Amino acid sequence: MIPLFGKNGEVPAKLTVAFAEGSLWKDSGVAGCLDAYFGKHHPNREIRFVKLDELEAEPIDWVLLSLHSTAELLNRSIESVRSAGAKAIVVVESDSVLIRESAELDADFVVRLDEMPAGMPQMKLDWLVARRLIQSLFNITLERELQLDDGIKVGDWNGYKRSEFMLEGREGFIVAPKDYAPGKPWLWRAEFFDAFATVDRALLSQGWAIAYYRISDLYGCPGAVDLMEKFHRFVNETFGVADKTVLFGFSRGGLYAMNYAIAHPEHIRSVYLDAPVLDISSWPGGKGKGVGADWEWKTEWEQCKAVYGMTDKETAYEGVSPLDRLEPLAQAGIPIIVVAGDADIPVPMSENASVLEERYRNLGGEFEMIVKPGVGHHPHSLEDPKPVVDFILAH
Repeated sequence: MIPLFGKNGEVPAKLTVAFAEGSLWKDSGVAGCLDAYFGKHHPNREIRFVKLDELEAEPIDWVLLSLHSTAELLNRSIESVRSAGAKAIVVVESDSVLIRESAELDADFVVRLDEMPAGMPQMKLDWLVARRLIQSLFNITLERELQLDDGIKVGDWNGYKRSEFMLEGREGFIVAPKDYAPGKPWLWRAEFFDAFATVDRALLSQGWAIAYYRISDLYGCPGAVDLMEKFHRFVNETFGVADKTVLFGFSRGGLYAMNYAIAHPEHIRSVYLDAPVLDISSWPGGKGKGVGADWEWKTEWEQCKAVYGMTDKETAYEGVSPLDRLEPLAQAGIPIIVVAGDADIPVPMSENASVLEERYRNLGGEFEMIVKPGVGHHPHSLEDPKPVVDFILAH
């Protein structure tokens, strides 16, 4: 079975997508993109696109509500959608009144078009909106899969027990070792689980658990840090692992790992970073030597600015990125190890890892850098994870 959107959730065998009158209807570009995606990746699924008022007593999986209604009217529609056992997704266009009112919506998911880049061709915009809706659908289907008595679904990862759950509408899981090492230590991978997982597997074999929480679209913003604290508390209380964790910041996960560690050094044992993003103006902004993300339309940069509440009028982002706020980590004595390639183009060492090394050492922090000569952003990690594992176990 092909996973939805490259993730772990599966599309139901039958899926009904209902569009409310006045919203993006099935003849629109967005619906066409959705239809094309499902036709390519899920050809054996029965997926129907219908108008909401054409449905009778049939089950509805998710509903795309109107762009133009007020929050009050939309909430009435949402109530009727919920009574039908469906999830309500609301798309809010670039209108200041609707954007303000979107905070008052009781929808399961809200897609705000003001977060989309200005001047984008309609077809590219349609695909971007469709992608957001597919991400929402992934969360919906996964949440249904995990509706067990205790909210936890037990699976397998490379022969290890994997406990999956939803927390604040987002996927989380923890992979347990065969037998825990004393104190039940754990590594929290901040991004791209199972990619170049040499360190993860090595620690699992030595009695460490590996945890993950999907907050990929939040770029380490304050809201992401709040969610991470809830995840830390949930994992600690539910699975009885150690209070202090080792944070693993992989690529853009460097933003999440470092920002959380800075906010909560009391929960951190050490930090391991791999080709890390540490300055949003470098990536996804592309304001320095690096090309940034999605260079032509900068969609990830637009999303990043939106979740941080920044605008194009701002010329400096000081105080936002973790490189500007390292003192709490150094004062708490948190050791850091970094693995990076000196030929990294999208995330240049000179704007990220090297700046961290200089500033952290100047603050008196314990720091180790492993440079891979001639290596770019990929491949990540080390073929032999021993230097990283030894550092983690020593701290």
